[in-house]
Amino acid sequence: MWNRKHVLALCVVCALLVFFFAPKIRGQAAYGTIIGTVTDPTGAAVADAKVTVTDMDKGVSQEITTNSTGYYTANNLIPGNYKVNVEAKGFKSFLQQNLPVIVGSSTTLNVTLQVGTVGETITVESAPPLLETDRASVGTDLSSQQVESLPIIDRNFTELELLLPGAAKMPWQHGQTENPQGGLQINTNGQLFSGTNFMIDGMDNMDPVLGIITINPPIDSVEGFNATTSNFDPEFSQAGGIVIQVETKSGSNQFHGSGFEFYRSDKFFARDPFNQPTSVPSENWNQYGASLGGPIRKDKMFFFFDYQGSRQHNPGSASLRLPTQAERAGDLSHYDTLLLGKLAEEIQIQFSISGDTG
Repeated sequence: MWNRKHVLALCVVCALLVFFFAPKIRGQAAYGTIIGTVTDPTGAAVADAKVTVTDMDKGVSQEITTNSTGYYTANNLIPGNYKVNVEAKGFKSFLQQNLPVIVGSSTTLNVTLQVGTVGETITVESAPPLLETDRASVGTDLSSQQVESLPIIDRNFTELELLLPGAAKMPWQHGQTENPQGGLQINTNGQLFSGTNFMIDGMDNMDPVLGIITINPPIDSVEGFNATTSNFDPEFSQAGGIVIQVETKSGSNQFHGSGFEFYRSDKFFARDPFNQPTSVPSENWNQYGASLGGPIRKDKMFFFFDYQGSRQHNPGSASLRLPTQAERAGDLSHYDTLLLGKLAEEIQIQFSISGDTG
């Protein structure tokens, strides 16, 4: 007979089996790639050279070897700064520092090894020019530093789309109830805003009905930004205008954080000249937030948190006419005089216009 203890024990065993023997599932992410060739001083290919690619922020590395033509490719790289170490027998080691990897893009690093021993190392600090040679797409890449440094109104991420060629803001925008994230509707390449395909961490990020961005990420959470304006890869066939890929931050081996607050006050506003009040109505706009990222387990697990909030108070002012004491008592006789005066003015204006045209 099965009793309560047997059922509980069976549940615990099943839970342990699921926890320890569940298949691996990779988190959704949009990656970058490092490609290139390794040659000797004469230009001949160096085969079987060991290429070690290391994330400078997270300490995660992978090793690959060049093929018979000296070509190598490092795939599935989380956007960030990398260093690449190349070693081959009979040659000095080559170390490239500060190599940027951007979401949805390929970074090319061609290496020419010098004759010598492996113990000798040639270190290059400056990054090579970003040139894609493995695809025909045309796009714009921005790193997290560039995204944070660019002046953006209200820190609205979708404002970056206006930096692209062929982008024009729609004369009308969705209301706040339909668009709580505040994303802008921008036409690109002659296509309506609904032709833009937004992606975040490898997933679609657009409303299928309204054609607008679903999650408008805070500026401090963006690790990389890539906008492909033409010649998309086949997996982006659903886009009509452009493809915008965003990779969010995931922390690193060092603790990093930020905090900000922007405040707009009525103390600096001018009085509306069309209204009679001598003072400016109380009005303010406040935007604030913070971010924090760091290691949970060095080189293995990381965390990142960010928050952004906006609070605003938008009053209005208007000129109103209060009734006189006579009007309050019910005496409205002076209105007849006012109406007759306005009627006479209108007749005079009409007569003047007809006289001029005649």
